[in-house]
Amino acid sequence: PMARFLLGVWGTQLLMVLAYMTLLRLFTDRRPWEFLTSTGPLWATTVATTSSLASLSVALEMAEKIKLPRPVYSFTLPLGAQINKDGTSIMLSAVLIFTAQAAGIDFTITQTATILLVGLLLSEGSGGIPGGGLVIALIFVRAFNLPLEVAAIVGGIYRLVDMGNTTTNVMGDMVGTAIVAHSEAGNLNAQATS
Repeated sequence: PMARFLLGVWGTQLLMVLAYMTLLRLFTDRRPWEFLTSTGPLWATTVATTSSLASLSVALEMAEKIKLPRPVYSFTLPLGAQINKDGTSIMLSAVLIFTAQAAGIDFTITQTATILLVGLLLSEGSGGIPGGGLVIALIFVRAFNLPLEVAAIVGGIYRLVDMGNTTTNVMGDMVGTAIVAHSEAGNLNAQATS
């Protein structure tokens, strides 16, 4: 069950990364593979530290390296490190569903939608520190009156989950920054020609 849980979380986070790469390709002139390879030290940092805040300084360096405008990235990357937690919200929903299944509880479609919405909102309150998402996950499980001891089992493999959380979170910040930078460049070019 834990292997299935981990593969489910990683698979969903991979889908989120693919969505980010699609957005990058659609809304900028950057190629996803080049973007990923040129910012490689950032992904190594997110996996090693499992901390959005510890990865922020490397994200700022990588934004400079790939020639994103400083006025854009100096605002969007710190903001994203605090409020963009897509990887964490995926994990929160997965922990809750895992715990419910282990306890023999089934959710309706409406309840599942509520879980996803509450998970998205709760993830914004998690700290950008290693293990911060696990604390929020336990609060989330408790809010739905599910057994904490089942959810606590995830703590044994949480480092593996958190690597994906952090990478997904920071990738969203970088792609969002690239999109904003591209749109701002288009706006400046339009103003210059008028």
